[in-house]
Amino acid sequence: MASFLELVSELARDVLNLLSYLIEIIINFIKWALKLLGLKTKLSAELTLTYILAIIVLVVIIYFVLKFLKKWFYNSIAGLILLLLIRYAFGIKVPITIFTLLITALFGIAGVLALLILYIGKAFS
Repeated sequence: MASFLELVSELARDVLNLLSYLIEIIINFIKWALKLLGLKTKLSAELTLTYILAIIVLVVIIYFVLKFLKKWFYNSIAGLILLLLIRYAFGIKVPITIFTLLITALFGIAGVLALLILYIGKAFS
């Protein structure tokens, strides 16, 4: 029976092999993209590392932007549903105009609550 340390070292070796394979795929992709753009494909180790880090940074930025946009989208849909509920289910005739839809789309539920306060305070009719 293999000891725990042997299993861990085997797992670490497999992970390193996988990372090596992934880095090779990334390098080949970079070379292909550079060749497609008509740029030189002979890369130094520093340039390759720079490209890999740039790709990682771009992926992280895109991930966080998409995560933010997803939350913003859901909040906007919830705000629109709340605006329609206030108008049709509760009978508070908040006008639905380009202004109210823009506030609802940008700020979601908080925007609808602000519009409701403004409407009840007779800021607009």
